[in-house]
Amino acid sequence: MADLARQFEVSASTVRRDLEQLEKKGLVRRIHGGAAFPGAGQPAVSAEGVAARIGRAAAGRVGADETVYLGPGRLTLETAKALAVQRTVTVVTNSLDIAHWLANRGGPGVVLTGGTVRRPQNGLVGPLVRHALSSVRADRVIVEAAGISPDQGLTGADLTQAELCRGLIGSSGENLALIRPEHIGRRGGVLICPAADVDIVITGRGASDATLWDLTQLGITVVSA
Repeated sequence: MADLARQFEVSASTVRRDLEQLEKKGLVRRIHGGAAFPGAGQPAVSAEGVAARIGRAAAGRVGADETVYLGPGRLTLETAKALAVQRTVTVVTNSLDIAHWLANRGGPGVVLTGGTVRRPQNGLVGPLVRHALSSVRADRVIVEAAGISPDQGLTGADLTQAELCRGLIGSSGENLALIRPEHIGRRGGVLICPAADVDIVITGRGASDATLWDLTQLGITVVSA
C-alpha cells in the first residue's frame, strides 16, 4: 500500500479507496500491500484445508514447555492436531473433542476442565469450568471466534463461551484469535473483548484486506495462512 502511494504520489487512504472501487467492479483482488488480478495465485482450497492451515499456523506460535489454552471449535481442534508432536507442551481445554484427540495420541499433556457438555461443539460450560480456569495462567490463549472488526471487537456466537474467553484473555501472555477468512469484518452475537486486546489474528487467504489493514493499525499481528 505504501509503495503504491509513493509510486503514484497520493495518500495511502486514496490508494485504499481506489482499490476498493476497483475490487467492487471485479477488476482487481485486494491483497496485503496492494492488489492482484482476480484469481491470480489462488488455487482452490477446501474448507478443511483452510482450517488445517490456520491450525498449523497457530501451533507454530507455541514453544516448548508452554501451557496453552485451546477453546472449543474446528480451528482449535486443527491446532491441537498440529501440536500432537509437542510432547513438552501442556494443553488446557474445555473441549471434549480436543481432549479426546490428544489423549489418544500420546503427545502434549492434557488438562480437561470439568463442566456440563454443550453441543454441537462439545464444549464444557458452567461453574466447574469457571473455577478451573480461574487459576490458569496460560502462556497463550487460543480461541476460535465468530468474527472480528476494529470497531465491534472480537465476537462469538455463544454467551457462556464468550465469558470464559473474556476472563482468560485478561490473564494470558499472548492472545490468539482464529477466524475463518469469510468472518473477518463480521460481527458475532456476543462480545468477547475489544479488538485491541487480541495480540494475533490468524485467518485464511481471501479475508477482507481492508479490515486486516485496520486491525494492524491497532497493533494486532495478522497472519494469513
